[in-house]
Amino acid sequence: MWWLLLFLACRPEAEPEWFGDPGPVADACPEPPPATTGAPLTVPIRVVLGEGVNPDEASWYLRWASSWWRRHGVTLVAAGRSESTDGAPILAGGEARTLRDVLAPVRRRLTDRSSTAPAAVDVVFLPALAHAGSPVRQWFERLAGLTVSDVLLQRLRDADPHAELLKAAVVEGPYVPTVFLGLDTLDALPNERSRFVLPHELGHALGLVHHLDDGNLMEVGFPRCEPRLLQAQRDALRVSVP
Repeated sequence: MWWLLLFLACRPEAEPEWFGDPGPVADACPEPPPATTGAPLTVPIRVVLGEGVNPDEASWYLRWASSWWRRHGVTLVAAGRSESTDGAPILAGGEARTLRDVLAPVRRRLTDRSSTAPAAVDVVFLPALAHAGSPVRQWFERLAGLTVSDVLLQRLRDADPHAELLKAAVVEGPYVPTVFLGLDTLDALPNERSRFVLPHELGHALGLVHHLDDGNLMEVGFPRCEPRLLQAQRDALRVSVP
């Protein structure tokens, strides 16, 4: 009997099925359209959980992101087991006076992270993006996600409302495109909006800039229900995703 107890003690803890079927949800959204046909693109995702984040909650957001992107020709897959990090916000507090100061913790995370598995995108779940006294809470209302990606920065237009913020996060040297999500803001949104924040941020990680059309996945703000992509955006994905 001792060997069974030893096996159970040494067995790695089971992880949620990060990219499985999200199941039904009760909200005001209609049924999604049929799946997109054609050869899908595959994007390996490394899931990173900040201290204090519930893995099942993170899984809920990842499943919805996976479901939406799968219908639009992109398959998200796990790049190894999830990893953990401290739960500290990545936007500095009241002592920060400039955007470069505010984004200093972001730049440190991008350059300090050690890679244990190849990934196209890191998705980092944190209890909150910003410290309570961070000026970013006044500059940007309800900031639920922040994405830093070289291909996004190359395509960014100066007219983009978040251009100044993202340019302040530029780091020297290579890094993995990274999505940071703050669960405090995300959880405060209704389901029909909150579940499309991660698909939106993954669009940024893959090089899609903001779009002016209402109902587009990349519209500024929080998309609602079943946002869409234009063919030009799909073509841009095929250029940026290996």
